[in-house]
Amino acid sequence: MDSFSRSIVLLGVGIIALTGLLVFREVIGLFGLLVVGFAFVGIGVVLSFVDVVGADLPDRANCPNCGSRNDADRDACHHCGEPL
Repeated sequence: MDSFSRSIVLLGVGIIALTGLLVFREVIGLFGLLVVGFAFVGIGVVLSFVDVVGADLPDRANCPNCGSRNDADRDACHHCGEPL
């Protein structure tokens, strides 16, 4: 997709999103939008303090011979046996 086509698609997505926001505003009103905004801010703050899933996984390294993922502290690849 060239840049002009991508721009047209993004413009369409923006128009759809704006229309959805206007309909949402009509349904719940301005106070509802304020409540939803504060809810998202609260959720974001809580999630910023939560540990990231998988953050405590060991460091990994790719084997230069076969590309297999290995623990960084290994001396040889678990797949092909080549030194890391």
